Amino acid sequence: MRRNPLHGWTKLGFVVLLLAVAANSYGQDEDQGTATIAPESLNIDDLPYRLKGADIPRYHLVRSFLTKVDNKIRKLDDKISKSADKFYGQFLDEIGVDRGSRAEESLRRAAQRYSEWAYGPSGPTIERWKETSERRDGTVVPATVTMTSVATDHGPQLSQKDDATLQAEAQAFHVKQARELADIYYDLLTDMEESGVSASSVERYLYNTIAAHSSVSYDEPHNGLLSYERAFDERLKSREKGRNLTKGEK
Repeated sequence: MRRNPLHGWTKLGFVVLLLAVAANSYGQDEDQGTATIAPESLNIDDLPYRLKGADIPRYHLVRSFLTKVDNKIRKLDDKISKSADKFYGQFLDEIGVDRGSRAEESLRRAAQRYSEWAYGPSGPTIERWKETSERRDGTVVPATVTMTSVATDHGPQLSQKDDATLQAEAQAFHVKQARELADIYYDLLTDMEESGVSASSVERYLYNTIAAHSSVSYDEPHNGLLSYERAFDERLKSREKGRNLTKGEK
């Protein structure tokens, strides 16, 4: 059975970002035990090459940050847990954003753009069911297991294409996605600045919180940035310099 090159092993390099947040390292989220199931076929121990902290390419840190923003807003708006409001407020405090401010509106816009970027226009398919989770102290608490999947029409399609064609399409898709992710992040930082919140507060969170408790694993030695990691950096630098990209680069 052939894998979709967007979500499996490819010549692009298979990458997994691990967020090792100390308080949640036993599989519980901050709000009454939300766990996320990874694909059974994924064995992270089989990926021998790992980068940590500030060595992690910025693409992965930004993606993790925007995933966090999207998840917290989704939990808040969907009233998934009683503590969602509390933890959302704590997160805003960490990056210096006030409730009801223009900066919070900027976060929400970025989260909406990120959701469409990550899952397609129709958004993610989310399945949840109730279970229990055991804490480190042996306490058993209620837990909500969440399975999030991407629409099958988001990204290169398998059809009857040969592997070389699929690889080329997957690489082009990842590069395009990386540039779009850089645009979302740059626009967020710009909007935050215009709203009176320093972009450095987000950047500090990126490295002091996310990078400090994360690692990224590869199936091959990371000798230089992968094509989409490099495309992200180049796009961000280009936006910062105020250059206009040609249509062919979008």
